[in-house]
Amino acid sequence: MRRALLILPVAALLIVPACSSNEPAAPALEGTTWNLTSIPSAEIPGDAAANALFQDGTVSGNGGCNNYSGTYETSGPELTIGPLASTMMACPSPQMELESAFLAAMGETASYAIEGEELVLSDVGGAEVARFRVAAGS
Repeated sequence: MRRALLILPVAALLIVPACSSNEPAAPALEGTTWNLTSIPSAEIPGDAAANALFQDGTVSGNGGCNNYSGTYETSGPELTIGPLASTMMACPSPQMELESAFLAAMGETASYAIEGEELVLSDVGGAEVARFRVAAGS
């Protein structure tokens, strides 16, 4: 009887992996290119695109006009970004306004959450400062 009781838990452990979900894993903060989809402080012009790639303590991408790069640190859901440096090209007003708001939002970031295929950045009070979606091919 004792042998039968020991075999049942072992058999259950062997069955569990076979029942695992075939759903793709959620994207990770690091190594994924994130395209900006909304920012409360600005409109995203149709011809502008901002994005972010977090990799090995460096965040880089395009702010809507210029390329930028800087540092970041995480601790659980906490995320600190900056300082950021960017190129200094001039672009039409809508792109420059987006970039200004985007870079400010990155600097205000205190935490992040990944919701499905979206990355949400929030400030110290928990208010959303920017929302991104996984870029195609990431």
